[in-house]
Amino acid sequence: MPYTVTIRPTATTDIEIADTDSIDAFNAAVTAALPDGHDLVKADLKTGIATIRPRETKDITIADRSELGTCAPDGWMALSIRKA
Repeated sequence: MPYTVTIRPTATTDIEIADTDSIDAFNAAVTAALPDGHDLVKADLKTGIATIRPRETKDITIADRSELGTCAPDGWMALSIRKA
């Protein structure tokens, strides 16, 4: 039975956030620096670093569940599986 697997990239990018004097200013700077099509993974006020990743997903088809562990190409991970 075929299945559809949704995959996404695993790569992340760090963005340096300029010195801010409050958590609210830091959060506003992180929000302003977040590029379209990306999600925030982690934000660290102490280091001034925000980690982001692409929001992009793709659907691929596999023949059976035994392929689930090897279906995602390097740099991608499986998020969900459903009957095709």
